[in-house]
Amino acid sequence: MGKIFVSYRQKGTFMRAGRIADALVNQCGEQNVFQDKASLFGGANWKEQIEDAIRECTVFVAVIGPEWTEHKNADGSRRLDDLDDYVRFEVATALQREIGIIPVQVDGAGRLREEQLPEPMKNLAYIEPMRIDDKAWHEGISTLLKAIKKFDLDPKRIGWKNITSLVSSTIGLFALSPDVVPQAAALVGIVSGGVALFLGIGSYIENKEGAPSARNWAIGAIIFAALVFLVGVDGLIPDEYF
Repeated sequence: MGKIFVSYRQKGTFMRAGRIADALVNQCGEQNVFQDKASLFGGANWKEQIEDAIRECTVFVAVIGPEWTEHKNADGSRRLDDLDDYVRFEVATALQREIGIIPVQVDGAGRLREEQLPEPMKNLAYIEPMRIDDKAWHEGISTLLKAIKKFDLDPKRIGWKNITSLVSSTIGLFALSPDVVPQAAALVGIVSGGVALFLGIGSYIENKEGAPSARNWAIGAIIFAALVFLVGVDGLIPDEYF
């Protein structure tokens, strides 16, 4: 499980962001969720700590309320235009590092427009947001977790289902290797190929929208398993039927 950074504006989205972070902690573990200012400790350089946290994260969740772009400093200037604004720094850093970003709209917030955002944040306007409403909170959290899972998939991983599928197919292939295949060996080939096929298809379904390496391995595992299964079926059918 990769780490998740939850970014929010304390004024306006503090409660909603806290609920979202709590839900993520329950599902992903406290050690895997960095909750913006709530995870900072006294005496630390906040820019360095936030930058380090984003570097370790695979997913950045930006909680956006109705006034997210319009919050003001004491002098009346817009906070997003302040170079030292922590939300601006977080979003700009996440965009620069090209990690998975999920804008989450709460309290009826509208879609962001490019002209609302300072230059380092403009690309945030082109990332498809999701909405979490109080009336459908659990459904929204479930959707968010699914989105996080897609970003969290390691693009280079193979996956245990693919490995197990290949091992099962290899066992079946060895059982079917003699020139004359006994009926028991043919059954081993069919069972091994069938199990491998089931695992390969399951892996492909899990990874078809995520990890490309695991998806490609799954395709190979499915082809290998299907061949072993068919050879096993062929070995089980008496020659006089051909």
